[in-house]
Amino acid sequence: MADTIRQQIITAIDTQLKTISVANGYRTELGATVQEWDVTPLDPDSETYRLEYRDEEEARADLTVGEHTMGLVMVIRVLTSGSTSAADIREMISDVARAMYEDPTFGGLAYDTNQADPAILDKDEAADTASGAEIRFLIEYTVARGQS
Repeated sequence: MADTIRQQIITAIDTQLKTISVANGYRTELGATVQEWDVTPLDPDSETYRLEYRDEEEARADLTVGEHTMGLVMVIRVLTSGSTSAADIREMISDVARAMYEDPTFGGLAYDTNQADPAILDKDEAADTASGAEIRFLIEYTVARGQS
């Protein structure tokens, strides 16, 4: 069975995020840590940072008879150790945005990609053990009625 358009887009996003490296012209090496959402907290003894993503919600609207416009919200989280500076986190956010806009159609699967909300920086001030950012993107695509 062939993957749904939604799954093909998620696979394309995973592939694109994994290109984030200094060798590819980015500022960081985030691409080496890409994974789907994980409930395991960052282990500061073995991980300096991690890039996680998940597809959070999907909206559907009629476009024409027989087709739907789909809106896929992709949440991308940058997890870092508490010692990571805000400036370094901002560079990571920039790299994620650049990767997501390298091909906003993901090989023609989608017709548009936009950052849905401003990036949110977060730091656990009390424990000083974790920090990071969350970035949301809206990917819009079209499917035949009854598909996703």
